[in-house]
Amino acid sequence: MATTSAEFGFNAAASRKIIRSAATLAVAALAVPAGAASVTYTTAGAQPALTLASGDTVNLRNDGSVTFTPASITLPSSGSTTLNFDVNNNGSAATGQTLTLAGTLTFASGTTTTTANTINVTGGNGYGLALGNISVPSSGGNSANHSLTLNALAGLNTGTITLGSWGETLNLAGTSTISVGNIQLNSNGSHIVNFGSGSDSPTVILGAALTTSGSRASGMLAAEIKNGATVQLNNINALTNFGGQSNTALTIDSGGKLLLNDSPTASYTSQTLVAGVTLNGGTITNYQNLNTIGTLTVGSAGGALQGSFTDSNGTNRRSLNIGTLNGTGNLTVGDSGLGSGAGAGSLVRITNASGGNYNGTISVSGTNSAGGSYLVIDGSNALANATVNVASDNTSGTAAFAGFDGTSSLGFNIAAVKIGGLSGSGSVRLNFVTSATGIGLTTGNNGTDTTYSGSMTGAGSLTKIGNGNMTLAGSNSYTGATTVNGGTLTVGVGGVGSLGSTAVTVNSGGTLAGSGSVAGSINVQNGGTLSAGNSIGSQTVGGLTLNDGGNLNWQMFNATAAAGTGYDVYNVSGAGVLNLSALTGANKFNINLWSLGQANSDAGGNAINFNSGFNQSWTLIATNATITNFNAAAFAVNTAAMDGTSGFANALNNGTFSVGLSTDGTDLVLNYTAAPEPATLGAVAMGVMTLLHRRRRK
Repeated sequence: MATTSAEFGFNAAASRKIIRSAATLAVAALAVPAGAASVTYTTAGAQPALTLASGDTVNLRNDGSVTFTPASITLPSSGSTTLNFDVNNNGSAATGQTLTLAGTLTFASGTTTTTANTINVTGGNGYGLALGNISVPSSGGNSANHSLTLNALAGLNTGTITLGSWGETLNLAGTSTISVGNIQLNSNGSHIVNFGSGSDSPTVILGAALTTSGSRASGMLAAEIKNGATVQLNNINALTNFGGQSNTALTIDSGGKLLLNDSPTASYTSQTLVAGVTLNGGTITNYQNLNTIGTLTVGSAGGALQGSFTDSNGTNRRSLNIGTLNGTGNLTVGDSGLGSGAGAGSLVRITNASGGNYNGTISVSGTNSAGGSYLVIDGSNALANATVNVASDNTSGTAAFAGFDGTSSLGFNIAAVKIGGLSGSGSVRLNFVTSATGIGLTTGNNGTDTTYSGSMTGAGSLTKIGNGNMTLAGSNSYTGATTVNGGTLTVGVGGVGSLGSTAVTVNSGGTLAGSGSVAGSINVQNGGTLSAGNSIGSQTVGGLTLNDGGNLNWQMFNATAAAGTGYDVYNVSGAGVLNLSALTGANKFNINLWSLGQANSDAGGNAINFNSGFNQSWTLIATNATITNFNAAAFAVNTAAMDGTSGFANALNNGTFSVGLSTDGTDLVLNYTAAPEPATLGAVAMGVMTLLHRRRRK
């Protein structure tokens, strides 16, 4: 039978060749004896092993798919060698042909020599290479030995890749797709698996879990998804050994992607990926099932978490669950857009109740998908040091998901939640995601200044802690209590921003400020502070109760301008009252004066149009009802710097301030009484002396 050496061969243009002898080559073994120019195979014959030399090139031509099953396939045991598989169509229009080497590919045995082998797969038009199992054994000793690089510029499929005992390295590189049945790790070694080289972007599909063997618990794996590479974990029943022991880690670099599960429509049970995962510019996308990453660290380059699933009935809210969250980089949460159907959407849950050490900003954005996109906080301290930025709302509603309100992209599944800070413009519902029961949100723990311009609704409560300033620049209608325990809660900027009928308590160390409105009543406790406006301004409240030891920080820029323009004022609206019944005078309520040297600034200085030689009055708190229980002795007016103010800088020339009521008794006012002029004092003295003289004469 004639043979054609151009159709298939090792180094087909050189001396060592393998050629076929039939239209379809279906032999069970393949080998070129040393020194032979070529060997022709038929469908019958022995099954010798295939031993490859460095630099050998296997070429698949355009004559159909070919499968070989040699007894073994062996790479050289020493040196840095390269094996090239050139899978191409030789100018033909044929597509999709595959060269299959179905045996186990391994390294030749060695003792101390480190080998670095590379398998290059090139080709096009849908051609590919299918390898069987690959074994990368240790060559002996307690040191790193072999490394294997699979560089796929055409499609590459493998069976199980096994790494040996003492620190083997596997590099999966190229620009095409590499499908790996499984990666088996010997737990005694410190192995390295690199997905991508940093300059390429392969897609690696892992069909089963990374597994370990061996008795030692010191095994380590450093796995890295490098720039642009994608790793897809498919049909995995147990991800618990991804990365092996607890001292292992998976790093996802900038542009790298980890895809959990292969299909947004497949059905899987809950999975757990316990290895430490570091995101440093990469993305984790969860398709459908309830996957859990035990510990996620966000590097300085940040990262993204994406969900994507289909749920038509609202009963199976599958999610990507994050346990402990660490790091400082910024993290985004959103929908990958890969889901489909009436319930398509995204759900990411942060679950560790004790929290981690994450100090970055986590941003959640809504979507126009049918199911919506959500970040759900399911641990009381899971984000205790993080700033949560609710960037936007869901726009199309989520009627398919029972319990979700269809708008908010941030949800809660625990009664009490502490976060570092809250920002953004999306809405937040202070309820459980699955009911109308309110939750308690505590914010400000990281002490940073944030601005939230969205709308908080629901039956829950808000507590402000920490040293920072939280500005509410939107309309908020939640009905639970509002408590200011630390820092400043600023309600309204430029008159925009409000609280609804919530009862507000300002405790020691806390300040309520702003130029918006509070429909509920405010209770200022011992050590609590009121400070109307943003610099000079006014704030409207539904009611106001003052207690011993409280503070009103009062600013003045223009002594003759109107209230709210030249100086601060609180307005108690409607039938609300100013309640002074708790003031005993034992611990005075402080009016802390703060003169400003320029408009729209908190910079201290001399207020304009203040004349120390004239008596003057300014409204501190305006109401529509007669004020009762007023006692001037219960108030102290402080002109020195205190409670964060810079004091009153204008010269008083022995004049004095005091607190009183307006003539109609409805406003609390600040009075200034000028010191008498010297001539006036002299006249008074003469009058007294004349009176005394007359009495003596009588």
